[in-house]
Amino acid sequence: MRVLAALLLVLPAFAHAQIGVDITFGPTVSWTEDVSGFQFDPEDPDQAPIGDPQTFSTPASIGFEAGLGVIVMPGPVGVRAGVHFLNTSAVLDEEGNRFNRQSLDASFVTLQLDLRAGKALGPLHAYVFGGPEFRYLVDLSDEDVTFVSARQEASLISTAATFGAGLTLNAFGTKLGPKVSYSLDLTGVEGRDLVLDDGTAVRFDEAYSLDTLLFGIVLGGR
Repeated sequence: MRVLAALLLVLPAFAHAQIGVDITFGPTVSWTEDVSGFQFDPEDPDQAPIGDPQTFSTPASIGFEAGLGVIVMPGPVGVRAGVHFLNTSAVLDEEGNRFNRQSLDASFVTLQLDLRAGKALGPLHAYVFGGPEFRYLVDLSDEDVTFVSARQEASLISTAATFGAGLTLNAFGTKLGPKVSYSLDLTGVEGRDLVLDDGTAVRFDEAYSLDTLLFGIVLGGR
């Protein structure tokens, strides 16, 4: 009965809520934390690791993010649920190789659930947001950086906390504006074997965090 009573109190607010759909796209910068691991012989992956554990770092990479979201605003505070595609290393050099050949190239489908608060400033609408992001690993390889049997050995689902701010201009029937968000990896990605293009083969003994900074453009919304 208490749950039913709570729903009856909430439903009138959502009945008058402003609902919008937005499209987000833009470049990202991603980086990983330093990770502990062993070097091993890629020709004999079952061989014992070589030497003592070492700390390996992966340079930052430039990628992109694009996605679709639904926003429900019963008042100045509301929620957004969105599905996005995130690639961490999409930039190529003049010869068609990865811009940073030792950077991490990974692709995720993400589910974002944000609590947001906004305020109208004339034709502008400013907002801040934050909430969990659930990532599903769909690809973790390219010709320069290769994870061996990544999808069989990696943990495919990871969790991040995403927060940021945006500004929407409502003019001539179109809503458009910039958005900046930062995703802090909470659980890490568990890839096992990594072979760099310089021939170094690394076997991680722990998960590594993948943090992402998005500079996006949002079309639509409320």
